[in-house]
Amino acid sequence: MAAASKDIWTTRCKRYVNRDVLPEPIIIAQNGEAKMLVMGIVEYEKQQETRALLKLLALRRREFKAGKFSNAENFLAEMDD
Repeated sequence: MAAASKDIWTTRCKRYVNRDVLPEPIIIAQNGEAKMLVMGIVEYEKQQETRALLKLLALRRREFKAGKFSNAENFLAEMDD
């Protein structure tokens, strides 16, 4: 890493060290190509939760299309047992 780009990187990082949330992800490029992304932990955790919910929705949708579902009356009857 060139000295000038290292100084810019250090300055940007120090600016966010004592914050809970980065205002936006920081993209690190090498030779003009994105190589790494730095983001705040709060935003990362939100993304992970969203990804998990989307996976569950996709799974349930596949099950529904395959006919693996029950109507509301049967579901509620099973819950009462």
